[in-house]
Amino acid sequence: MRRTEGDFKRRVHFQIGISGVIWIVFAFLPLETGILQPIATLLLLAFFVVFPLGMLLTLPLGAEHPIPFKVVLFLQPFAAFIAAMSFFLPKGVISGTFAIIWLPLVVFATWNGLQSVQTRGIRYFRHNPAELCFVVAQFYI
Repeated sequence: MRRTEGDFKRRVHFQIGISGVIWIVFAFLPLETGILQPIATLLLLAFFVVFPLGMLLTLPLGAEHPIPFKVVLFLQPFAAFIAAMSFFLPKGVISGTFAIIWLPLVVFATWNGLQSVQTRGIRYFRHNPAELCFVVAQFYI
């Protein structure tokens, strides 16, 4: 059974909603002290909510979902949760290992951007600067 565009978007919106609830829980936990508290909270907001919302914006309407895009949206909740756990560990090698779990997501997001440039061609972006911004955002992560 082939999934439709609507099924895919509903699943992703559900995933973002659950991630948002998890972020709210983390926002009330003592992650860091002092000036680092709001920075940690905003970073977790990016992990749990902003990143998947941004990935949804980068997908062209009606296009087939590329493999790196599917991998990113599948791995995002797990990688975000593991990276969030690094805030509860003492600073060191173990917390750094937990934090680096986010790196494969960034690699797949960049691959998704490169694949978008390859499929559409560089000339397409000369005439559509807004689309170029979405592709560059995937490299900027």
